[in-house]
Amino acid sequence: MLKERARIVAVGLLVVDLALVVIAFFLSFWIRNDILPGLGLSPSDLYPLKLYLPLLPIVLLIWGSLSLSFHLYHSQRTASILVEIWDIVRVSIAGTLILTLFIFLFQLDKRLLGDDQISRLWILL
Repeated sequence: MLKERARIVAVGLLVVDLALVVIAFFLSFWIRNDILPGLGLSPSDLYPLKLYLPLLPIVLLIWGSLSLSFHLYHSQRTASILVEIWDIVRVSIAGTLILTLFIFLFQLDKRLLGDDQISRLWILL
């Protein structure tokens, strides 16, 4: 019974984490498209959000897979907060690198934006 509850908690945490990834996807678009150009920190606005939405399932698949493969949802009773933070940072770095590689290999920027490129600053955010 305890293992069943632990699985339910782990699935719940994964769902919450993926919801946070969705929020980060839209928040980073807003920051890059609206906030940074207004402050003079980026040259121009991005293309409309609807052109970037096909990337969202790819992002969710990458971050979900990495979170599971890095064992973020196993029992962490003895792990320190620094270990958990480091695991999250590793997932974020690996996810960003894999997403960038995926965009490059499959030329998603050309498929989504024509001859233009997907903003590297947006991906980094």
